[in-house]
Amino acid sequence: MKEKTTKSPGAMSSQELLELCRSMPGADEFLMPPPASVNVFRHPGNGKWFAVVHTLRGRLCVTLKLDPMEALAPRTRYRGAGPGWHMNKVHWNTADVRSDVPAHELRAMLESSHELTSPKLRKRKNT
Repeated sequence: MKEKTTKSPGAMSSQELLELCRSMPGADEFLMPPPASVNVFRHPGNGKWFAVVHTLRGRLCVTLKLDPMEALAPRTRYRGAGPGWHMNKVHWNTADVRSDVPAHELRAMLESSHELTSPKLRKRKNT
């Protein structure tokens, strides 16, 4: 992410971001122990992570999994979005929640991440 960002009028607070992540269907939250103190949201059915809420260089951030083609747009459009911190840079984006990334864009990326990582229904064999 680029170092300087400006506050978005639609920026979320830490509590608003956590509540939004918790509102995703079937969201399972766990807190990584110190010194990390990172909130991880995952699907209980398959254990896949869809959101990581953390601080990076003193800034509130969320890291989300996205389709590789979808991940590029926010990175080029917003200074506060970049490749996923500590994650696969192709599939994950990290967004500074209080930057120029609008709240509606954060919400859309969260929903996309949740959908992308959700457990898939298996086809049953007819016997």
